[in-house]
Amino acid sequence: MRRTARSAPHSPCSARPDDQRPDGKKLSKRHGATAVGDYQHLGILPEAMRNFLALLGWSPGGDREILSMQELRSLFSLEGILKKPSVFDTTSSSG
Repeated sequence: MRRTARSAPHSPCSARPDDQRPDGKKLSKRHGATAVGDYQHLGILPEAMRNFLALLGWSPGGDREILSMQELRSLFSLEGILKKPSVFDTTSSSG
């Protein structure tokens, strides 16, 4: 197992700005935390949540908001990572 891990190609690492709450403060698991299942109970589809989270801090370019999993995989690049912190505002995902 170790031999396989050592010979595997290294993944590039990157950092992106922290996500923020709508009030501008850092998003924290201690303040207003909601389980993913809670969103499902509210009627938010898994595909919609995936798109919302994928576009939080990243842009594929253009004004596309709905992407399939295959499109997310093919379009993702580190160049699309936004430099400013993103805001985790669930009210914007319901529009």
